[in-house]
Amino acid sequence: MSKINFYKIRQYINGRLFFYTQFRSSYEDYQAFKSLLLFPKKDEIVDKADILNFTIEDKKTHIKRSFFNLVLDVDKYPRNSEFIFSALKGRNYDGINVDIMHIYNWRFDFPLPNYLKKGNDYEKHISRYFSSKGYDVIENFSKGTEDEGIDIIAIKEKELLLIQCKNWQVPLVTQKEIKEFLGSCYLFLYNYPQYRNYKVRRIFVSSSNELSSSASNLLESNKPFIEFFYKPFSKKI
Repeated sequence: MSKINFYKIRQYINGRLFFYTQFRSSYEDYQAFKSLLLFPKKDEIVDKADILNFTIEDKKTHIKRSFFNLVLDVDKYPRNSEFIFSALKGRNYDGINVDIMHIYNWRFDFPLPNYLKKGNDYEKHISRYFSSKGYDVIENFSKGTEDEGIDIIAIKEKELLLIQCKNWQVPLVTQKEIKEFLGSCYLFLYNYPQYRNYKVRRIFVSSSNELSSSASNLLESNKPFIEFFYKPFSKKI
């Protein structure tokens, strides 16, 4: 029997985390799942993609698990549900043997916005804002799609701002994004001990003011440890 380990999959498309999951599985089953997905090279822009949502089910136990927003590698598979099912059938994920799979949402040739460019433009917009408030600003602090989650650092005297920028128009800001940002802040201060004596402000900036209820509760319960800053994207500061 193959050894069971804990695996994570992160799929970044055009500068945005599109798909994330974690599960216990064998290495072979993990690779079978991962082989279906598109993993662009750094700075590669994907114009269109096939996006799939599906649920797997164990026929005996009826345990189910759902996966959302998978961007598939169209160069490696034919466009049909049977192929996806055959690639996963008999595999085990978190103890679920894939006997039944429900394909309930599939979007062919779905146009993908260039979030990398949108994100960079928004970061410059936010950088200008904090510069106008007298801060020395460093943009693109963790450059790249799989960054540490700190987009901008801003310093004024002994005050340090750790800033993450999200140029989102429609999606809700969820608890997941807030928690990931807090983790990134912790990692930053661990890696850069010279800033530990500074007054540190953790600021999550978004062009959307729509928050999930869990995100609102997390922000409220962690004041003033983290700040949420709603800043629409406009040409004016």
